[in-house]
Amino acid sequence: MDTTRDADVMRELERSYFDTALSACPSVLPALLGFAEPGHVLYGSDWSVAPERAGAYYNRFLEQYPRFAEGEAAAIDRGNAEVLFPRLAG
Repeated sequence: MDTTRDADVMRELERSYFDTALSACPSVLPALLGFAEPGHVLYGSDWSVAPERAGAYYNRFLEQYPRFAEGEAAAIDRGNAEVLFPRLAG
């Protein structure tokens, strides 16, 4: 086993950006927030590919998630995307 390579791969994965599309459920969201670097989780809905009903289902979990740190929900909703794409801010 090449532990150096494994560590490099993990660092790259942790630096990736993730969205909440169809994954903001009680079993996935805590794992995602624990794995991704702060600021690397973005709101996603998979609209127009997923049915509106599915988006609403997952949005409800995201909106009611009880363990967000101060400002984390707002950052996921828009703030992290504005940092990543400054031209969209404002």
